[in-house]
Amino acid sequence: MGKEIVYCGGCGKILPESEFARGRAHTVDHSAYCTSCRPAGSVTPRSALRIAATAVPKAAPPPSAPAPMGFTRKRIAILAGAGAAALASIAVLLLVVGKGGAPPVAATAPAEPPPADPAPRVLRELESFAASSDDAEAILARCVEARPALLGKPEEPALRKIEDRARQGIEERERLERLKNELETKKARETAAALAAPPAPVPAPAPAPAAPAPPANLPPVVALASPREGATFVSPAEVTLVAEASDPDGKVARVEFFLEIVKLGEATQAPYSFTKRIALPGTYLLSAKAIDDAGAETTSGPVTIIVTGEKKRGPFKGAIASVPGTIRAADYDEGEEGVAFHLLSPIPKEGPPRAGDADSGVIALKPAEWLEYSIRVPASGTYAIEVQLSSKGPGGLFHIEFGRNDKTGPLAVPDTGGDLAWKTVSKPAVVLELGDQAMRLVMDKAGPSGVVGRFHSVRISESQAPVARKADPVKADPKKAARPDPLQIKVDEAVRKGLEHLKGLPNIHPQYKEIVLLTYLHAGVPENDPQLQALLKESLAFKADGYSARTYNISLLAMALEELDRVTYQKDLAKCA
Repeated sequence: MGKEIVYCGGCGKILPESEFARGRAHTVDHSAYCTSCRPAGSVTPRSALRIAATAVPKAAPPPSAPAPMGFTRKRIAILAGAGAAALASIAVLLLVVGKGGAPPVAATAPAEPPPADPAPRVLRELESFAASSDDAEAILARCVEARPALLGKPEEPALRKIEDRARQGIEERERLERLKNELETKKARETAAALAAPPAPVPAPAPAPAAPAPPANLPPVVALASPREGATFVSPAEVTLVAEASDPDGKVARVEFFLEIVKLGEATQAPYSFTKRIALPGTYLLSAKAIDDAGAETTSGPVTIIVTGEKKRGPFKGAIASVPGTIRAADYDEGEEGVAFHLLSPIPKEGPPRAGDADSGVIALKPAEWLEYSIRVPASGTYAIEVQLSSKGPGGLFHIEFGRNDKTGPLAVPDTGGDLAWKTVSKPAVVLELGDQAMRLVMDKAGPSGVVGRFHSVRISESQAPVARKADPVKADPKKAARPDPLQIKVDEAVRKGLEHLKGLPNIHPQYKEIVLLTYLHAGVPENDPQLQALLKESLAFKADGYSARTYNISLLAMALEELDRVTYQKDLAKCA
């Protein structure tokens, strides 16, 4: 039985059986290749011969040119004998049968190489057609026609891209057609509805133009002025919330105060404030909400405050100062602000400032500031106190407390000629009790420079001065009783009428609240009087960094707080300073 001629799938030359036996021919996917055209993935030479016997070439050799007179060529078959010595002895029989009855002509047809791979040409033609045509369906049809020639070839990815673009074009055209149909359907429905609608009624005469609508109500403006963000309080804390509120096109009806989401209270007139006692330590969120006379409302931004537990203090470096002895002003107690010391300047993270040089003294101190020292008095008795201090120019006033009791009264800081020119201010006889106690150096009044002075040390020694004894009260002689002073009677009557007038006023101008408050105190109005308390609360609600009143208003408020209770209102005194 004859064997079919095998051609190389790359160059098209004939591959003899001996090429497979010697391992020079290879097959891939049932296609044969010579050594030069061998692609990746070819099989081993041992199996090449078996596969080659059944391999089908990708393309048959092209037919020869047609014979003259309309003859057609049949397929060339080569018969090889089983033991032929060479392929050259193969007899080729060419039978040509003409349509016109011409006798058959025997010829030897030489094998022709197959044509080159058509894939690149097919891809070029497809790309050219896709670039010049707007018909996506025609492009997709051409892709289907070119697919057999390009599948499995390097040109296949390009074919896929052209197919994808064609499909996208078809989908876009269909989408536009759907939109067009929907618009036409909608327009047709509208037209039908318009035709089916009854005729429009004759419009009635236009009414007279209405009055212009009032402008929209603008919401109020509110901000929480006090306490400040991050303010710290000691439990139990009395926290006073102060809000600044205004309305651009009306008036503020009320301001409500909130702790988290819980309403604490409200105020209906300026200054808008409310005091809340917070006993538990923790972090709290405060806010205020203003409501105007038309019902519009605005909530302020939240303010976070911190309420800490009980503050503690201790002696400097853990050592209680002994009496008699000298205590450096810079060696005040260790602890938190407001317990071991009180300074108006911001306290750095590393702690309050302390003078490291023994000759430099502590920093200059201002009114309402104080420093506390832990001392140990060995025995009850009379002691002399000497304070070494300095001031460039006239200084202010200060006093010294023992156990929160003023033992020295006001002491003046003289002009020492310079900050490091030290002088001593003495109090010769101060009675101290036995035991451990706190000595507090308190600043009262500033000098022209704005500070009280600079303090170097406090020396406590046993006093040699006799203690002055209070004279026995002289019993009044009823026979020699003083006659009433007519002038004093007139003054008392004027004060009484003035108080009645002040108490009868419905409102007091903010500029005169402090002077009225001080007048109440000097006239003997009790502290728990409702009007006095209302004036005090309104006066304490001022902002230290933006107070609009004149300086004497703050001075009058400080004088009133001093008369009431310096310890209770020490923080407010600091704000005044």
